[in-house]
Amino acid sequence: MSRALCVCLVVAAIPPLAAHADWPAVRGDNQRSGLVADEPRGPFERLWIAEFEGEAITTRVEAVVADGVVVVGTMAGRLHALDAQTGEGSWSLDLDGPILHSPAVAEGRVFAASAGGEAVCADLQSGEVVWRTARVLYGFHASPMVEGDLVLIGGRDGTFRAYDADTGDERWSVATEGPIRTTAASADGRVFFASDDMHAYCAELLTGDLVWRSDKLPGQSLRDYYPVVLGDAVVLRSAPVTPMPHRIGDDAAMLCRNAGIENHWQAIEAHLYSDAVRVPPETHAAEQAAILDWLEERPHARTCFVLDADSGTEVARAPVLWMAGCQGVATPPVRGRDGRGLTLYRTAYSNFNLGVAPLVGLGWLDPQSWRIDPIYHSDGDRPPWNTFWGTADEAINFSIGGGTLFICHQGTLSALDLESGHLSHIVGDRDTWGGEPSVAWARNEWHGPARGSAAIDGDRLYWVTGSRVIAIQGEG
Repeated sequence: MSRALCVCLVVAAIPPLAAHADWPAVRGDNQRSGLVADEPRGPFERLWIAEFEGEAITTRVEAVVADGVVVVGTMAGRLHALDAQTGEGSWSLDLDGPILHSPAVAEGRVFAASAGGEAVCADLQSGEVVWRTARVLYGFHASPMVEGDLVLIGGRDGTFRAYDADTGDERWSVATEGPIRTTAASADGRVFFASDDMHAYCAELLTGDLVWRSDKLPGQSLRDYYPVVLGDAVVLRSAPVTPMPHRIGDDAAMLCRNAGIENHWQAIEAHLYSDAVRVPPETHAAEQAAILDWLEERPHARTCFVLDADSGTEVARAPVLWMAGCQGVATPPVRGRDGRGLTLYRTAYSNFNLGVAPLVGLGWLDPQSWRIDPIYHSDGDRPPWNTFWGTADEAINFSIGGGTLFICHQGTLSALDLESGHLSHIVGDRDTWGGEPSVAWARNEWHGPARGSAAIDGDRLYWVTGSRVIAIQGEG
């Protein structure tokens, strides 16, 4: 049985699980879209909280949910399965090293990999081991991806591998010249992955034949996140070469010059909390053109890459400056119902700003023009407290359920109605972990450089924060 210490916050009566599509992989699917049809709506209530005594969970991890089971791995090297209804531990399984990313579920089985170097397949309901692989040198940092009868994952030894999902036998591999610390994505019979040799790769799913290797991409790492498939393109983010304060400061100074704002916090705040942020489309277009000029002159500042899925060539440059990486890789976009990508970007014309590193916006990245259509929320000149922490130096991730964007910040979870623009608080408080104090064995004020999304399953959300899993009940 699991050694999970479950603190259950019970609603008057926990309703039965509704019909749902599950959340079996990072960002919900193998395109890493972050989009499902399920749309939990408020009022929201916490159902239960599960923590694992003495075991920390890395911040990039998100829960995976399938067939009424929630699965999460810990840095103690233990895979935990929880009853999605109650949060009670069903089983746990020890791997040979820390689990640094989410597992994946397919066909009633769960697949996980460890920094110790083994990949494991187990029965989802019982935890019985189906197979374990031989150890891979330097181990695994990424989440496994299951596609058909293959389990695909890159290793820190620089090799991307495909294992047989039934036996664990290696079917094919592709060597790179750097550690692979990104989770893969797939579409149209191909797999997309990236290495810290700063190249992206595409291989045939069934054979491993290399389709393309991209030109070298600017940045120091592609770790923690994943390529996102948008239309006929693959979008990747990287960590900047320059230190975070320098990158944020230089980009902010450029945005201020372009907008005619004095580069001082009082002048910036006065501008952002006024009607001056609401400008016509022509002003947004001019700012984005200025951002593209800035990136053209400073390749080291580029951290957003749009590659053709068929050739790996860069098809466009998006006017997206680095932010929301907290010393790491910037958050990749999520896909909306119309096929556009919702992305964080930096702008002088937005009402999504709080904190000490503002000039932050949300917008729709058009996969035809690769320009951004800005989004404004409808709740005043700044985000309501504990809804959206619009600051460039803190990590945020997203998921979309129907027409609602779920915003997963360090300590708060909130929702944006994409039709009305209304922002609402779900759970959590600034400088907490979902409204809870830090667990004694995993103290970490800033929660790390990357964030997992909130998993959506029917009318529920499952959120990992502060080395806990928090289940949140909404209305379908």
